Parts: sequence; structure tokens; C-alpha cells
Amino acid sequence: MSVSYVILTCRADFTSYRDIDFANNRGVKWRALGEVVHPDFGATENPECGLRGLLNGCGDGSFASWLSDFQWLLVAVPTETIIDLGDEVRFPRGEVIFSSQDRLAVIAELERLNPETKHMPVIGAARSSMSKYALVFTGDHGTATSKLGGTSISGDHGTSTSGCYGKSVSGYKGTSISRHNGTSISKEYGTSTSLDDGTSTSGSQGAATSGDRGKSTSGDGGKSTSGEGGTSISGKYGTCISGRKGKSIVDIHGKAKSGLEGNLILSYEDNGNIKTASFFVDGETVKADTFYKCVDGKLVEVLNCTRWCCQSVQSVL
Repeated sequence: MSVSYVILTCRADFTSYRDIDFANNRGVKWRALGEVVHPDFGATENPECGLRGLLNGCGDGSFASWLSDFQWLLVAVPTETIIDLGDEVRFPRGEVIFSSQDRLAVIAELERLNPETKHMPVIGAARSSMSKYALVFTGDHGTATSKLGGTSISGDHGTSTSGCYGKSVSGYKGTSISRHNGTSISKEYGTSTSLDDGTSTSGSQGAATSGDRGKSTSGDGGKSTSGEGGTSISGKYGTCISGRKGKSIVDIHGKAKSGLEGNLILSYEDNGNIKTASFFVDGETVKADTFYKCVDGKLVEVLNCTRWCCQSVQSVL
């Protein structure tokens, strides 16, 4: 039986903040050393059911916690039980063979057991000298830059920039910028920008911008902009803008506009209940590149005004 190595993080008391024990409605309990089994794992492809981590420490860095008091675990998992979810893997059981709050110690143990990972974009590891894969990690107020295909992760107030096909994750109030097909993720108050086919996600009150056919998600009060065919999602009081054939999704207090042949998905309140209505941008009844909101299930155009609270509206449908 072959064994693969997975890296994941958990709280200081070894409880998981991502893997849920559904039977007891709580996080799965990991341990410093020894086997851990997910009690609800089955044949379903539901990513919520099972233990999850990063195979060989590679994948989406936002799935790990970068808080100083969190535990980093190195888990040995039977290779044939691993289900690849893309940016992470899912598995029913694994044996914790090393744990520490020092991520570099965990990475060093991974590289000792599997020397090939020295040449892989392991999250949190220094790979700035690599031409194909690069990952740079900095602390608070730092700046991280990686090359083609790399991953950049910076600490609070930092700036992360990765090359083509890269992935950038910045900390609180940080700025993340990735290239073509990249993924940019920033936390609360951050700004994420990715180019064509990218995915940008920012925290509350952040701004997320992605290129053509990208997907942008911003938090409450944020502004989300995606290109042609893309999807924009913003939170309460947010603003969504998508290009031609795009999709804009906004909360009850927000406003959205989309290009021609796009869709507006707007929430509204009906007797205390939140409902959702969808409108097709045909260019005539529903105009392209025009802000709308939904009131009592009807689409209304948001007219020019300097403040949201005093914007006048004009009924459309």
C-alpha cells in the first residue's frame, strides 16, 4: 500500500475548523500524533464530508490558517483513498506523523520524507529561486512576489503578486494580484485583482476584479467586477458589474448591472422573507450596463444619485 503526504492546519486544541463531524455537529478532533478517522465519510463526492488537506502541501493556500497559534499537521494517507478536489484533496482517514505550530518544521519533515517536494510549490515554503514553480511567504507588512506558475502569500498589510497561472493570497488589508488564469484572494478590507479566466475573492468591504470569464466575489459593502461571461457576487450594500453574457448577483440592499444577454439575480424582501428574482438583459426591456435593484419582486432602475440611501428608482417590470 502506497502512502501520500498531506498538510493541513487546525486550531491550537487540534479541533478542525473545516472538517465537520456531522453526527455530533462539531469539528473533527485531530491529534498531535496518531490516526484520525472521519466518522461520516462515504462514497459521496460532497467535499463537506471527509478529511481535507493539501497533497504534498500544494494547492490553495487560503485553505490553511496562517494564525500563529494554529497547528500544522503532516498526515500520511493511503494513496488509493485520496479524492482529488482540485485545489485540495479529501480522504476518509490518515495518520498524523508530525505536528507543530512552526510550519517550517512541518515543511522540513515533508521534504525529508518526500524529497521531490523541495521542487514543488509547497504553501509557506521559500521557492523564490525556481523558474517554473515559485512561492514566497512573508510576515506582517511584507511583500511577496513569485514567478510563472507560482504562489505568493503575504502577511497582514502585505502585497502578493504572482506570475502567469499563479495564485496570490494576502493578509488583512492586503492586496493580491495574479496573472492570466490565476486566483487572487485577499482578506477583510483587501483588494484582489486577477486577469482573464481568473477568480478574485476579497473580504468584507473589499473590491474584487477579475478578467474575462472570471468570477469575482466581494464581501459586505464591497464592489465586484467581472469580465465577459463572468460572474460577480457582492454582499449587503455591494455593487456588482459584469460584462456581456455575464451574471451579477447582489443582496437586497445592493445594485447590479450586466452586459447584453447577461443575467441580474437580485434579492428582495417579501413580508419578512428574503426572495430572489432573475432578469435577462435583452437590451430593450432590461437595458445593458444599467444599474438595477429589486423592490417587491419588481425590477427597478437605479437613477443617478450621489448617495445610495437617496437614490431614486424607476419601475421597469
